[in-house]
Amino acid sequence: MDSHYRIALDQALAWINSNYTATGIIVSGSIIRGNPNKNSDFDIFVIHDGLFRQRVQKLFNKVPCEIFVNNIEHVYRYFESELADNRPVSANIIATGQLYMGNDNQKIVALVDDAKKYILLPKPLTDEQLIFYKYAITNLLEDATDIYTTDKITTLYILDKVVIDIIHFIFYAKQQPLPRLKDRIENLLELDPVIGNLITIYYGEKSVEEKYKLTKQMVIGLTGVTGFFEWSSAPE
Repeated sequence: MDSHYRIALDQALAWINSNYTATGIIVSGSIIRGNPNKNSDFDIFVIHDGLFRQRVQKLFNKVPCEIFVNNIEHVYRYFESELADNRPVSANIIATGQLYMGNDNQKIVALVDDAKKYILLPKPLTDEQLIFYKYAITNLLEDATDIYTTDKITTLYILDKVVIDIIHFIFYAKQQPLPRLKDRIENLLELDPVIGNLITIYYGEKSVEEKYKLTKQMVIGLTGVTGFFEWSSAPE
């Protein structure tokens, strides 16, 4: 680690220890992973036995630090709620970080081990839920088609939503958790190169007309239709 970052981390850890009674400290981020850039920061999970939780953003030696103060129960609730959203953000920070305090604490070690399991757990969707997801995507495209010739701004707004939903669907269908936003397109290209390439072109296009054509291609590739989607929900 560069000395500039080392000084920043030492200052951050000293500040944490003077302000909290920590039982575990996990430091994560691109600096820890060894691939920092000029905008890199430290993500620091501070585990304590207190009842409160707190988030602090603070500069140390001009390096941004995001500090998340929680007890273990809070963190496990994050794991569960993020699993439901298929976005294991907290689990990813903890699983890819380094323990700077808590190596001798069984609960902290178990927390890190569990985080590594959570980042591999996709949100389970039934076949019916996946079909409903396709229906929702085609329905959105149909909405965009209805106003395509009269309202380009709203059309683009809807198309962007369609593309985001397609990205999410690919990860759900492949039973993969959603990666970090910074890694999502790269991972998508690995999971589905055809739709991934169309999405890459989509975000590089400026005209609404081309974006509309590309979105239609994606929806056809995903669902086989671009208009009315025949589908029935299960009786309730």
